[in-house]
Amino acid sequence: MHNSECDIGTKNHSKEFPHLYLPYVHSMLLKEITTFITSADLPEGIVADKITVNPPSMHIVGLRIPIFDINTNNLFHSIYMEHNFVNDFSGKGLSSSILKTLPKFGLDAQYGREHLAGIAVDGQYIKLGVENHIKDELNFKKCSSILGHDALH
Repeated sequence: MHNSECDIGTKNHSKEFPHLYLPYVHSMLLKEITTFITSADLPEGIVADKITVNPPSMHIVGLRIPIFDINTNNLFHSIYMEHNFVNDFSGKGLSSSILKTLPKFGLDAQYGREHLAGIAVDGQYIKLGVENHIKDELNFKKCSSILGHDALH
């Protein structure tokens, strides 16, 4: 629009506008996602995978939730939660990083014990025993495995 010499103003179309506006969008989305997750009372699964962008290493953390009444074609939906930098690549470090993401969405340890039905990760997370560390940190009483290998990532 600017290149075609249309007057688009200086406030809402300036380079500064996204920096001022996006924190409000983020805040509202966080509230909406938190309300959706905590009011659904459904079993949930954690999805995590390591990503490396040049030197810094991070991992993506998400939730997989069944949504039966909204969409019968795609029963499971994944909700991206965040990608964060990882400094400790041990099983305990990765599990701690995953569990630090959950409270940002209003999901405490009690909620995790009641709703966590599974963890979908790849081989490195399995090899490092991330599942057992998460179970220990959440004080899981169950003995059954909640781990699933996610080959589709």
